[in-house]
Amino acid sequence: MASRSGEGAQTADSASPVRVAITPDPDEVADVMRAGPSTDPVALLLRQVHARMEADRAGYLALLELRLEGTRRPELGREQSKNRVEVLGENVRFHLEAHLPGGRTGVVRSTWPCPR
Repeated sequence: MASRSGEGAQTADSASPVRVAITPDPDEVADVMRAGPSTDPVALLLRQVHARMEADRAGYLALLELRLEGTRRPELGREQSKNRVEVLGENVRFHLEAHLPGGRTGVVRSTWPCPR
């Protein structure tokens, strides 16, 4: 999963304080991953992300508003897209290295809605 580093341009989606707030703590991830590959760790990690979003609803709303602003300002939108691709790459790498089910395709489909 993406690391908790909030340094960098504040206009960037993945560098926003909100993104940092909902990113899993490395210690929590390590605890979950000790169980070994199965769907259980994936479900637990997703529940943890959801819990962080619920705990900071205003922050999550701010992240959504920032994404909306990216549709109005092309330069911001390009930066956000670049950062989302980087975060997706980090998530795919984590998923594959941890031997979690679903592989690259599962991570991409769970991250970006794909038309069927």
